[in-house]
Amino acid sequence: MRINEQIIKKIKERMDKGARKYGDTIDVSDKRDFIEEAIEEALDGCVYLAAKLIQIQNEQRSKNGR
Repeated sequence: MRINEQIIKKIKERMDKGARKYGDTIDVSDKRDFIEEAIEEALDGCVYLAAKLIQIQNEQRSKNGR
């Protein structure tokens, strides 16, 4: 499977998970601030990426005996 197809699949899986949890679609008349929601999600993603980077660095140090 090509990378673009994999990305689309991941997005669809995420949307399906959200639909099961919150309902079928995003309600555009919802009073939530979608920009704020997106920023909060992006910040969460940064935390997870930084944690993964630390894991990788720790594994590399362990392999190198440091």
